[in-house]
Amino acid sequence: MTMKFCLLTMVLVFAAIGDKDVAADEVDFNRDIRPIISDNCFACHGFDKDARKGDLRLDQRAAVTEDRGGYSVIVPGKPEESVLLERVSSSDPDLLMPPSDSHKKPLGQKSIETLTEWIRQGAPWGEHWSFVRPQRPTVPKDASHAIDHLVRQGLIEHRRDLASQAATHTLIRRLSFDLTGLPPDVELVVNFPQTPAEQDWDDLVTQLLALNHPNIVQIYDYGRASDGPFLIMEFVEGNSVLGRLRDGAIPLDEAIDMTCQLCDGLGKAHDANIIHRDIKPANILLTNDGIPKLTDFGLAKDETADTGLSVAGAVLGTLDFMPPEQRKDAALTDSRSDLWSLAATLYQLVTGKSPKIIRFTDVPQSLQDVLGKALE
Repeated sequence: MTMKFCLLTMVLVFAAIGDKDVAADEVDFNRDIRPIISDNCFACHGFDKDARKGDLRLDQRAAVTEDRGGYSVIVPGKPEESVLLERVSSSDPDLLMPPSDSHKKPLGQKSIETLTEWIRQGAPWGEHWSFVRPQRPTVPKDASHAIDHLVRQGLIEHRRDLASQAATHTLIRRLSFDLTGLPPDVELVVNFPQTPAEQDWDDLVTQLLALNHPNIVQIYDYGRASDGPFLIMEFVEGNSVLGRLRDGAIPLDEAIDMTCQLCDGLGKAHDANIIHRDIKPANILLTNDGIPKLTDFGLAKDETADTGLSVAGAVLGTLDFMPPEQRKDAALTDSRSDLWSLAATLYQLVTGKSPKIIRFTDVPQSLQDVLGKALE
């Protein structure tokens, strides 16, 4: 199984997890308990000795289990003798924790039940996750793929099911948005096999990542983590043009050469009907050899289609580098808008000043006419 297909499988699995929510029988301190006491107790009973009240720390097991003169905050294995549970479930406002003047809500019933079960299990403690050494999980040799196996084992442990696989056109749309930020062409969807093989998906990924040019930062692959999709991109070892400009204006010949290269890369994007809409020095990276590379197509749009990504009247981009039409409505942009932004970037390259206010008297005389026409 190829890496691309495996990553696609992960996207489908995490998107298709059923809605069953049955907690594991064993309470885990870092997962289940630390968030409760950290959010509700540490402000007054944590590591900050200046804010600590009652000379009580709840972030150390020794402190919560010690004998405090005939009682303990937590008695492992004995919820009924643990003062912590008595205080968080008290109906007496003078005893209830967290107190009302902490501006925190009383613990919910589910949190109290979790604390109770944890204490009943012996109140096992755990180091902060950052101090816990990761352990490599065991994967059977006959598993189709390690990631697939671990995902399915996690689903089984949490008694969750996979939903039915989405329709092919839906999967194509998800994949296209993940990789390009744009919906797929209608023709691509219509011509794609309705019962695709693994190779069909590999070919589609290759096609979607086809915006390949030496002056555009490359996207090599993609995936999805628990907090959303991610892209595996080319590493550009060097600086951004914005970082370079901190040392002042760039020599005229170098600035013109850099702009010509960016024009080539931008032309490649425009040939693919992609409008960048946010060209500026911060979105141009420089290799150690001085080769400029366009990056951050996060505001890009498809020039050939009304995708719904630009709401009429919405303003998207960076104000100082926006052409007049984009300042009014991002939906009005086309390839000429990118050229205006590139010209504004050239202005900053040769003057070292933001194009917020453009003074052509600051521009080298040999460039004034050309730049003036580009910024009309």
